[in-house]
Amino acid sequence: MNRESIPTYAGGLLVALLLFGAGAWAQGTASKTIRPTRPAARQPTGVLHGRVLGADGKPVKGARVMVQSSDGRTPRALLTGADGRCRLTRTIGPYDLRANSNGQWSEWTRNVRVKAGEETGVTLRIPAAPRPPVASPESGKNKPPAKKPE
Repeated sequence: MNRESIPTYAGGLLVALLLFGAGAWAQGTASKTIRPTRPAARQPTGVLHGRVLGADGKPVKGARVMVQSSDGRTPRALLTGADGRCRLTRTIGPYDLRANSNGQWSEWTRNVRVKAGEETGVTLRIPAAPRPPVASPESGKNKPPAKKPE
């Protein structure tokens, strides 16, 4: 083989590989039956209603409600409306909920069951913000006496 015949040889080899590959592909796909895929079965759902109240018993607007399945998966957050309520459609199963407003968290409400075709309501209460400590007259008892100017 001389240098001038190498491009022709390489070109012929490339054409042969392409033709062989196309034939093998066509033969492999022709023997397969293509079946349409079925859509996934829809899971039954129910509706979860949340209501968030403050320490004063009034609805909390704009509270963030955290909802997750009881096994910790599928977390979701939503905000309450002006009436302190939120609504979420979920697949059936147990869920845990908690609410947050102005840095204060409600306790977890655990294992709330969502049932197929039913509505389940939950009320979450956000505690009052802790008050900062107030200095009392007794708080100065352990201080050393102030020095008198001379």
